[in-house]
Amino acid sequence: MKNTDDPDHTFFKIMFDIAKSGVNVTSATAMQSSVVWRAVTLLAGTIASLPLPVYKRLKPRGKERDTDHELYYKLHTRPNPELASNVWRLMGLANQLLWGNWYNEIAYKDNKPYELWPIPPWRVKPARGNQGNLYYEVQLPAGGGSRKIPDWAMLHVKNLYIDGDEGISCLKAARDSIGLGLAASEFASRFFGNGANLGGIVEYPGKLSEAARENFKQSVKESFQGLGNAHRLMLLEEGLKYHRTGVPPNEGQMIESRKFQVADIGRFFFITQLHKLGDLEKSSFNNIEHQSIEFVTDTIQPLLVNIEQEINHKLFYTAGDREHFAEFLIAGLLRGDTEARHKAYSTARQWGWMSANDVRELENLNPLPGKQGDIYLIPMNMIPAEQIDEYEPTALQGKPKLVEDKAVGEKEYRSGLSRLKIADSYKRIFVDASARIIRREEADVMRKARELMGERSNQDAFLSWLKEFYENKHPDYIMKQLLPPFMSLAEAIKAELGLEINADTEMTPEIEKFVRDYLLNYIKSHIKSSMEQLTYVMNKAFEENKELLQALQERFNEWNERRPDKIATRETVQLLGAIARYVYASEGVTELVWYNTGSNVCEFCQGLHGKVVGIEHPFIPSNTSITGLDGAGNSLTISGPKFHPPIHQSCRCVIGPK
Repeated sequence: MKNTDDPDHTFFKIMFDIAKSGVNVTSATAMQSSVVWRAVTLLAGTIASLPLPVYKRLKPRGKERDTDHELYYKLHTRPNPELASNVWRLMGLANQLLWGNWYNEIAYKDNKPYELWPIPPWRVKPARGNQGNLYYEVQLPAGGGSRKIPDWAMLHVKNLYIDGDEGISCLKAARDSIGLGLAASEFASRFFGNGANLGGIVEYPGKLSEAARENFKQSVKESFQGLGNAHRLMLLEEGLKYHRTGVPPNEGQMIESRKFQVADIGRFFFITQLHKLGDLEKSSFNNIEHQSIEFVTDTIQPLLVNIEQEINHKLFYTAGDREHFAEFLIAGLLRGDTEARHKAYSTARQWGWMSANDVRELENLNPLPGKQGDIYLIPMNMIPAEQIDEYEPTALQGKPKLVEDKAVGEKEYRSGLSRLKIADSYKRIFVDASARIIRREEADVMRKARELMGERSNQDAFLSWLKEFYENKHPDYIMKQLLPPFMSLAEAIKAELGLEINADTEMTPEIEKFVRDYLLNYIKSHIKSSMEQLTYVMNKAFEENKELLQALQERFNEWNERRPDKIATRETVQLLGAIARYVYASEGVTELVWYNTGSNVCEFCQGLHGKVVGIEHPFIPSNTSITGLDGAGNSLTISGPKFHPPIHQSCRCVIGPK
């Protein structure tokens, strides 16, 4: 009696009978095909590598990971004491693809699913009882007979099936295609093994003696058989003539046939993206990324849903647990290139269905400190969604202080308030972008400083590198980080201004160019400030004979702590004023009025409140300076020209049409 633990025993050979090519297709022989091997290891390996956490349903909707659930560790890490989850899934998917079925006995503890133990599919046969109830008859090893396992205690993931209780094996469906591929591979091996390519008939006009015939055969074998003897010239004597009967590989289109088998076998394993099977002939840089995403959505996703539904039914629902479920995480497989991802994240954040922490989680980053990263925004005004009814920034509270000529009124105040809310909602985005810029500066500058500044004689070389870095390399990175938030904020402000003055709310190419030019000016200012500060720190360190690397690091620590917030506070309001003035001018507004918002207004802004100027003229003219106290009580001198707010760091003023 054959060992039933052997997957190539008689039952298997009957199930997978000989292909039309004459090749016996079994699990062992099929895996000798590079296409079958790649298809099985690709699908099984991809699914085995995905996280499989357990979630708890939230009311009225939503979900959260439940790491304390007893099955979380089993599914995510180790389904039983002997197998890791990765190995368990590799084995299971291989069985599902090659045999059509993936069987696991569910071990119970205290009437709850506790462990999963895989069973080889060739030892399992689904059957029906007298009442139609499904059970599984399992052949025990070493002649131990069989036992029955009820349906509720068997995790059975089926491949595609039409009728009955078993899935259809990919091998069975692709038997002839795999057989043809194996036959072509064997033919090529034998061809190169023989080398002589003598598939034919040798004709002799007379009759060879027994000794002459044996000598001829031995001569051919020794001189022409084998890859090392291929393509030698054969001389035929005594009137011998050679007539070819075999078909050369090129005439039999062996190479083309083997190429076709890659696609043909791949389709039986649900894989139509040939680059995944190692065939890059029809792939290019432009389409391979999209094909990879199609591989996830068209091939991997259906397999995952099949597994998830069986797991959730047998391990949770059947056990009476309707609050929990398991789900594969596939977001990482669907990630496109960096630019495409950032555009998608930007849209998701602006339209309120992702928070900053949602985005950071997909990018494998830690959440932001505090609760800021969990705020969801809404379109247009872009304010925290949970505060939509009551949102009123502290700096904007209070009624407008009207001047006697009524140049500033309730309508202007409300419009300015709305635009400032938009600017406030973008502050966190600007902080994040600015923080990335400064971290990049720190990493590049400190790395070069450690490389060059071991000796004082390298100071000039470092300063030369610093100038090259800030003038020619770093600006592109700043542009890449800040252009999306700058453009997005400008678009939101343009929409609000359009509603205010009854004009078009859409962005125009002219405004987009204005924003780019505006950002270029900001980049120049940022570069100049960074260069001046670092040069000052270096000179001071040399004068005081201090450690240069430590002095530079202290300045970067200060930047990381304070500079992103300063940039965000200033630039959101600055861009707000610049865009407003540009839009007003493009819509034919000829005069602008300055007005305060909020109750804590500084001396500077009190003096400007209600001032009206022509749109081409500054509120604070050139060569003019004003000295006073800001909102925090600090003495400042403001020099013109100033065409729009802010005029200092905490300025909360707005301009509007007269």
